[in-house]
Amino acid sequence: MDQETFNSLLSRRGGLQHPWSSVAPAPEGTISFGAGVPDPETLPLEQLDEAARAVIAEEGIASLQYGSSMGDIALREQIAERVTRLHGVETPPEHVVITTGASQALDIVCATFIDPGDVVITENPAFTGSLWTFRAHGARLMPVSSGANGLDIDELEQTLAELRAAGDRPKLIYLTPDYQNPTGVQMPTMLRRRLVELAANAGCLVVEDAAYAEVGIDGIDTPSLLSLAPEQTVQVGTFSKVIGPGLRIGWLTGSPPAVEHAAANRTDMGTSVTLSRMLARFLANDELDSHINRVREVYRRKRVAFSLAARENLGPLARWTNPAGGFFFWLEAAEGVDVSRLWELAREERVSFAPGHRFFVEDEPPMRYMRFAFSEASIDNINEGLRRLGRAVERLQDESQRRLF
Repeated sequence: MDQETFNSLLSRRGGLQHPWSSVAPAPEGTISFGAGVPDPETLPLEQLDEAARAVIAEEGIASLQYGSSMGDIALREQIAERVTRLHGVETPPEHVVITTGASQALDIVCATFIDPGDVVITENPAFTGSLWTFRAHGARLMPVSSGANGLDIDELEQTLAELRAAGDRPKLIYLTPDYQNPTGVQMPTMLRRRLVELAANAGCLVVEDAAYAEVGIDGIDTPSLLSLAPEQTVQVGTFSKVIGPGLRIGWLTGSPPAVEHAAANRTDMGTSVTLSRMLARFLANDELDSHINRVREVYRRKRVAFSLAARENLGPLARWTNPAGGFFFWLEAAEGVDVSRLWELAREERVSFAPGHRFFVEDEPPMRYMRFAFSEASIDNINEGLRRLGRAVERLQDESQRRLF
């Protein structure tokens, strides 16, 4: 089959290309600050091993069978209890759907509510994977700036007014209010209250991405959007950041009719019963809270190490604010710094980061930002990686000087 014939078979979605698909693999030995991966030492391997053995030994063949489209009831009960306790929203298991990570949860939400051309308001910048999911469903993305306090509420109000004046309205408002990816910021309570009020007046759902909500470092207590507006919010969550990304277990909960319709729109026969029951046993042992406290302390030390090493090796060439939680530092390069060229030189020095332009909605995004994930690398590698970045910065400065003469 020739290429033209093959291309004629592709759907609109099948013809799309992920914006990172053309990025070549990093050289061997590269210290990566690119991906939001948890520290390997924080993953509860022994406890999960015990839970897995118990599931197979005690439940046998039953643990290897199909489950329901809602997901395994044992895990739904555990998540429902946790959601009720953490958010103060009475959540029965019937209001929880188990998914293959938060990414599938968002995909199911889009399949349930988004037709091609429908408006989705998203914070900007935002997680590239989420933007990709919305685009794959044909959504028309309306970006609202995300700054030091998260999504800009005044800009959101103006955007909603402009849509209303044009006879249009959004289906969804998507954001990560806690330790946002990529910026790491946390939205204050007052702004959260305004957001759900604006969404209610606009007649749209709020999609709360809670992927990093339990990876707080500073212990700032803010109410979830789910707790502020449970009938109007769909929350998507995941265990990938605190227990293990290889489990690929997430969930969605919130507005009961939204959850009911979302469960009916999945096409994969549900998630793994085996992994779900293993995770349910881990949660039933009441070890998650103490585990999360240990995880937070690990990231607290890494955050300090990264900030000190960045200050030493980058000097005045970038500025940033220490994140209150999550996995990321969001750096803004000084005027005149070519971030694209710095990324190339950094890879040659065997250190990598995520160029910030990948996280923006615009076709011509700002080019002055960089995202560094400090979660996976050891403290030794954080220090060494930023030393390598410092060498790349020196090379960039030398190139700039040569261009002047």
